[in-house]
Order: sequence, then C-alpha cells, then structure tokens
Amino acid sequence: MSGLLNGIGFGTTELIVARPLPEELLGAFLQYLFISPDFRKLGESHMYGAGGQKRVPDDFVRNFATAFPPPEEQAQITAFLDQEIARLDALTTEAQRAIDLLQERRTALISAAVTGQIDVRDT
Repeated sequence: MSGLLNGIGFGTTELIVARPLPEELLGAFLQYLFISPDFRKLGESHMYGAGGQKRVPDDFVRNFATAFPPPEEQAQITAFLDQEIARLDALTTEAQRAIDLLQERRTALISAAVTGQIDVRDT
C-alpha cells in the first residue's frame, strides 16, 4: 500500500498479502477498493474472534468477488481519485491552518482579557 494517511493502514492480527496481476488489476485501484468504506464494512461483518483480537479471515479477501473495469478504466478512476483526494487534502490543510490561527487568536484574546491588557468594560 502507498500513500496511506500518516503511513497507517488498517488490518487485523494477521497479514494478508494481495498481489494483483498488472494485466488485470492495478495496485492503486486495489488499494482504493481496500480502503473503501463498503469493503471495510463488509470485512468487519466477517470478523471473528474475541474482544481486541477480532480478525478478518483471509478467505474473505481471497474469495471477495467483484467486477473490475478494464485496466485502462482503472487507471482513469485512480487518476481521478488521486487528483480529487489531493485537492481535498489541500483544502483540509488550509482549513486546519485557519483553525490553528483561530485557536491562537482565542488564546491571545483570553490572555489579554484576564491580564488586563484589554479593557472589556469598553466593549
């Protein structure tokens, strides 16, 4: 897997290796499938085990059946997703910067008010 947020993936207590055949399935497309909410929810519904040791059985991944578009279309889909996710990540970063600045402003305002640097009676 590549491009995982913070380098973190999801998994179980076992490692399941999935190697796509490049002439049939692109790795990037498979990655998007594996991180899709529908796939993860379905995988979660197949978990077994107790408490914190629940796991997805490897036959769930091995026997997962779905139709894949041709590799050319997979490439178009992954390129679109890469572009849109990059755009959303940039917007998220920008929004986080704004939140951080507002938090700094909030802290400075509180500090100024409680230390008498601003006269709140004049507002």
